[in-house]
Amino acid sequence: MIRILFASFSVMLVLFPSIPYSFALKMEFIPIFTTPIFYCLYMLSSDNLSLRKPFIIIMEFISIVFFVICVFLPIYFVNRMVPVFQIFLVISAAYGLSLTFAKHPDGKRHINIFDLLGMLSLFIGILHDVLSYYRLELPSYDTEWVMFGIILFTILQSINTAWVQFLVSENIKKVSNEMSVINTSAYRFVPQAFLSLIGKTDINTVEPNDFCKKKIAIINTDICGFTTISEGLDSSEVFKMLNIYMDYVNPIIRYYGGFIEKVLGDGVVAVFSEGADKALLCALEMQEAMVLLQSYLTKDNLPTVEIGVGVHYGEVVIGTVGNKNRISEVIVSPVVDEVMAIESFNRICHDSVIASEECVNNIVEKDIFSATVIQQTKDKKCNGYNGKVYAIGKSVKY
Repeated sequence: MIRILFASFSVMLVLFPSIPYSFALKMEFIPIFTTPIFYCLYMLSSDNLSLRKPFIIIMEFISIVFFVICVFLPIYFVNRMVPVFQIFLVISAAYGLSLTFAKHPDGKRHINIFDLLGMLSLFIGILHDVLSYYRLELPSYDTEWVMFGIILFTILQSINTAWVQFLVSENIKKVSNEMSVINTSAYRFVPQAFLSLIGKTDINTVEPNDFCKKKIAIINTDICGFTTISEGLDSSEVFKMLNIYMDYVNPIIRYYGGFIEKVLGDGVVAVFSEGADKALLCALEMQEAMVLLQSYLTKDNLPTVEIGVGVHYGEVVIGTVGNKNRISEVIVSPVVDEVMAIESFNRICHDSVIASEECVNNIVEKDIFSATVIQQTKDKKCNGYNGKVYAIGKSVKY
């Protein structure tokens, strides 16, 4: 652009015909000491190198001095300065070429072949034209090689830009895939259903003190006699048995729209925001799945297990506590303690699924379930919960 504007001063004279001829002639020298500065600045910025390198600052200062000379000093003096301008041009081009070997902010040298060839073509073109000016016997001494150098430089930088954009695109894909894997792993610890409950769509937006108040159904399950069972197993067998058990109950909980809020050893607390019906259906299916589970445990020489299930319904505050380094999800409500008390009542009454009075009262499809009041006595009492408790089964019609 600078050469088109100033070289041969034709554009300047067309745009501003009243400009004195001597001034327009001096403008022709401006590209000699300004364009290499822009080349160098381009190389620095495109490779994320410091624009405050001492040498480039000195070059910029010299370029400003040359510009002042061109504008304000007589034409005969400016003509005498042309060899100096040309020396500056060659030095600037050599410096631009050297930047392709410069160390990057990471302390390493990343030689870009397109930058190297582009700057080399410019340097050869500039050197050829300057030496030709002094009538040295060079190939095509009457041809301006610098123009071909600029064309080749532009083509190579276009290819370079496309290549860099391709690498950036591939890197974005890689980072996106990594983030997808990380998010998938994160959702194994913080379920998506929990985020939806507190009004979040992305795990990265979760902050301490995010919470909501809502009426939900809660399930608490526990392996009957787990302490006694685990005493006869080594650690690996205990974890194997628990993981087989969790493999069975997790999909059922998710299928009915719930999520596991916490795992307490052999116990599970699951939350259902879609009402008591889904929680009770889940509890009944979990008990049905235990029949199939027994055969897999036996196959792996593990003891068979039975579970007790308690279901409750009530208002809770569910949210996050912690700080910027560690956040945990919590449920704050008497409902949590009460559902554990209801599940513990299984050890006394030996019913597979027990539900609270609040849970039964909030059933929508009452024809699906059979609910039988469990009579409590002084010796057979649900300690920790003061309401009625019901043994839950599916209605004979279903």
